[in-house]
Amino acid sequence: MSLCPGWTQKPNLYLKEFIFKREVEKLVKIGVSALISSHILDMVEKFCTKIGIIHEGRLLLEGPIEKIKEVIIDRQDATLEEVFLKIIREEEFSE
Repeated sequence: MSLCPGWTQKPNLYLKEFIFKREVEKLVKIGVSALISSHILDMVEKFCTKIGIIHEGRLLLEGPIEKIKEVIIDRQDATLEEVFLKIIREEEFSE
């Protein structure tokens, strides 16, 4: 199942975010995986337990968010945005 949360950008953001999260949680409880594609990293961080980071069509890494934060930034309180920016910078310098 794929959920595209672009509709959360309209009025009543908090209500829509609540409904979106509730629906995703229902799916997870019954064993359904939800694929969420978004550039809004703080939202991804709220709803997801595992992520994959794709840049320029390539999967750069995937795994549990907390483990990725610990390995990439060396602290679990890092934001997903910090992780993403560090990975992209390293990717650009390695080319």
